[in-house]
Amino acid sequence: MGERHLRAGAVGYLQLRRGVIRALGVVIALVVLAPVPTQAANPQAWEAFKRIFILPEGRVLDTANNNISHSEGQGYAMLLAVTFDDPATFARVWAWTDRTLRVRDDGLIVWRYDDTLADPTEDRNSAADGDILIAWALARGAWQWGNVEYLREARSLSQAIRRHLIRDLDGKLLLLPGPEGFAFPDRIVLNPSYWVFPAFQDLMVIDPSDVWLRLIDSGVALLRQARFGQTDLPPDWLAITPDASLRLAEEFPTTFGYNNIRIPLYYIWAGFRDRSTLQPIRSLWAGAGRDGTWPMVVDVSNGLVEEASPFQGVDAIVALMDCVLDGRQMPDSIWSPRRDEHYYSVGLLLLAQVAAAERYPRCLAG
Repeated sequence: MGERHLRAGAVGYLQLRRGVIRALGVVIALVVLAPVPTQAANPQAWEAFKRIFILPEGRVLDTANNNISHSEGQGYAMLLAVTFDDPATFARVWAWTDRTLRVRDDGLIVWRYDDTLADPTEDRNSAADGDILIAWALARGAWQWGNVEYLREARSLSQAIRRHLIRDLDGKLLLLPGPEGFAFPDRIVLNPSYWVFPAFQDLMVIDPSDVWLRLIDSGVALLRQARFGQTDLPPDWLAITPDASLRLAEEFPTTFGYNNIRIPLYYIWAGFRDRSTLQPIRSLWAGAGRDGTWPMVVDVSNGLVEEASPFQGVDAIVALMDCVLDGRQMPDSIWSPRRDEHYYSVGLLLLAQVAAAERYPRCLAG
């Protein structure tokens, strides 16, 4: 793949991160710092992502969902802007997000924007993964560019997440998917893919609290336990009862799908490599992809594949798992996005490259 080094920038990133910690006067017992990447993700792919999916005002289009925008997409774009040292794009995306989606009284971010509606943000609920991704991106932007305002915003948003999206179930911390509509007297509805493990590792630096470590523990335990049907796959949505038992969420389809395909990415990006945790997902995709498609939506109750499609984001996540767990080099085919890929697929493709560059640079060497 040639020489694509980020060493100098990464060293400055880590030095600034340590400087921020000292400036805050924080003593932290455990700080997980990303290793210095020896190779960047593909800058040409980032340029294509910007051109196709980010409007001039900073709104990120979900091209597979009628060009709506949501907090998740804004967060992904901001994270990628930090990786590619693109402060102008970062500022543009954050400014639109702050101006348009940050309209709740509790400091969280509205999850959805649909410009075909009279009120594009009529659904004022937030989505925990979007809030987490944006807070994480702001923290990384603060470290990358020495921006104190980004640091202030990152801390404010992370504190809002702790206040409004965390529930304690007999000592186990749970992450609500959003502040409204997920907590009931007899159950709490969860989405396993909203546990963005590498984000928690960084947020505990700028917002010192044992909540982040406890969320990591609860999320790892959830992935080990959330296995249903003959596939043992985790459903996108499940419910936990007061006695800590898990069941399928009655409000949602009983499927492993587009949400949970991100689980291996976040898990491995955080440095976790337990094979048994990832085995059901690896088994689903083992041998698939050779005909150009992946099982994307599977009913966990009966194992039926409801949707299969080409999806380069899964190509990249599978390649990352194969490299980290089996030592197989990530192929050149996951370096550049295909022209027909949608926003979500290209975003995951790039994020898998970033995860490899930060944690497992050998996977991109060659």
